[in-house]
Amino acid sequence: MERYFWTIQEVKVMREHYRQPGGPDRCAALLPRRSKRAIYIQAIKLGLAEKRPVKKWSTTPEIDADILDAYAHPERGTVKDQLANMPRPYSWIKSRAMHLGCTFEVYRGGKGPEWSAAELALLDKHATKHPKSIAKIFAANGYHRTPTAIGVKRKRLRIDTVDIDHYTAHGLAQEFNCDIKTVVRWIDKGWLKASRRGTERKLVQGGDMWWIKRRDVRQFVVDHVGAVDFRKVDKVWLVDLLVHQ
Repeated sequence: MERYFWTIQEVKVMREHYRQPGGPDRCAALLPRRSKRAIYIQAIKLGLAEKRPVKKWSTTPEIDADILDAYAHPERGTVKDQLANMPRPYSWIKSRAMHLGCTFEVYRGGKGPEWSAAELALLDKHATKHPKSIAKIFAANGYHRTPTAIGVKRKRLRIDTVDIDHYTAHGLAQEFNCDIKTVVRWIDKGWLKASRRGTERKLVQGGDMWWIKRRDVRQFVVDHVGAVDFRKVDKVWLVDLLVHQ
């Protein structure tokens, strides 16, 4: 969906009608380009409405047991159908299932293939990459695992996902103690080499993550000394970056 900036006229409509009886519906009728959710969010920004408190759901051993049981028996039907009477939103159930390590591959009831030694070795080798990228690597090697299954397996095996040879733009900004926009500007100018990581983050989330090699960070520091405020940089990190090739 195409995004539009709020115009002065639209804001005026919001201020005139939102707080009136039936205001949200009236605003929706007068602002056909805006969804009711967008109108509500804008009302919060304008101080016309208060943000609704987010319901924080808790769990119990019984609830966790029911979730595990539902995933263990896919032959009974979908998890959503099996847990239709559970007093929790399905979005929460899915999130809790992920936390518990549930996937139909883990609780496959004899239907899915076991993880082979070759797959586990491949996972360990590429563990620092995004699950979507790992899934592509698996497919190229003749294995078929979903990004979700890969992420869950990596978590269950407690494989280290820290990659000391790469940085995200956000992580690098923390090391330089600068705004992330500064790092992105270095990338846009061609001073700092970077590639996209291959995540599924949408544009409204900032887009796909930048993925920056350690050696390219080192080269950037050497070639563009004047762009870095060394008073703010983590000195220990900088020495390690420059000394260890």
